[in-house]
Amino acid sequence: MNLENWTDVLRDPKKVHEVVEKEDIVVARRGRSPIRITTDERSHAAAEGYDVAARILAELAPRMAQQLPEVFAHQFPWVRFLPDAEKLQFAKEFVDMTVACASIGNTRPLRELVEDWRRTATVHADPELAKELARPLPGTTKRVPRPSVRAKKR
Repeated sequence: MNLENWTDVLRDPKKVHEVVEKEDIVVARRGRSPIRITTDERSHAAAEGYDVAARILAELAPRMAQQLPEVFAHQFPWVRFLPDAEKLQFAKEFVDMTVACASIGNTRPLRELVEDWRRTATVHADPELAKELARPLPGTTKRVPRPSVRAKKR
């Protein structure tokens, strides 16, 4: 994987064609996420590989339910801070989300799921924080009515 900048890509498009046949090119951008240039064949192969791996994981997960929390704790050390029931819940949600993401070719929801569980583990790792977040919020107990749904006018 080459790391290029836009100037180099625009200056020498022949080189880009030569390189991209062999490997992906990552184009750096100032203040923004880099862009990856790849071939359609490599992109489809990666998506197909991810889909197959996700489906295999989904098949194996129920057979390995007892080992899943330990396996996940090796990959995500923060899992050790989760209560036992939540360790298994995270593992099941991870497997389900992996399959769902593979089916649509978008892994962002999986990344968000992992980050949400990492934050949950952070709370469990700090008893004072957990206690603070579990306490009732001060203020009024007046219920706020649900807003009515209106059709948008165009």
